Amino acid sequence: MGDDRHGLPTLTRINPWYSGGCDGPPRVRLCVLPYAGGTAAVFKDWPAALPSGTQLLTAHLPGRGDRFAELPLATLEKTAEQLCAALPPSDLPTVVPGHSMGALLGYELSARLMARGRVLNLLIAAACRPPHVAPGDASPATEDELASTLRGERPWDKALLDEELMNAVLPTLVADVTAGDRYHRPRPPLSTCH
Repeated sequence: MGDDRHGLPTLTRINPWYSGGCDGPPRVRLCVLPYAGGTAAVFKDWPAALPSGTQLLTAHLPGRGDRFAELPLATLEKTAEQLCAALPPSDLPTVVPGHSMGALLGYELSARLMARGRVLNLLIAAACRPPHVAPGDASPATEDELASTLRGERPWDKALLDEELMNAVLPTLVADVTAGDRYHRPRPPLSTCH
C-alpha cells in the first residue's frame, strides 16, 4: 500500500475486480464488497482506520466506477464466481464483510472460496435477509419507481434531483436491486460447504 500526499495509506489496482494493499507485512485479509449501487470508492477511507497488517481488498463491480461502461451484474452467483476467480491466492486469515446486496454477494463468494479449499475465517453479513429465505413477491423496481422511492426517502439529497446523474446510475442500481431481490440459495451453512 502506498501513501498519498497526506501520509494516509492508499490502495492500488490488482486486477479488474480488486484494488488492495497493506501498510506492512499482512496478518489478515479483509475483502470488502459494496452495497447495491455502491462502488469501491465507498471504502476509500478504510485504509487509514484499519490496524497495521490488515490487507484490504476492495471489489470493483461492473457497471460502476472505472467499469461504468460494462454491463452491471446479472446475478449474484455469476458475479461471485468472477470475484472468486480474480481473488489473489493467500493463506491469510480472511474476513468478508458485506452490507445489503454486498452481504448476499459475500455469502456467495464465501461459499465458493470454501468449496475451493481457500481460507475463510469470517463472513460479516449486515442488513439483508438470509440466503436460504425465499425473496418476497415484490416485482423488481423500474428506474422511475426506484428514483421516486429514493427521492421520497432522501428529500435533502440534491444529487437525486440531477436527472443526468440519475439516468447514469439508475440502470446499475436497478440491476443490483433486482439481482439481490431474486437471489435465493438453499445452501447448507458455510461451515459445511467445503
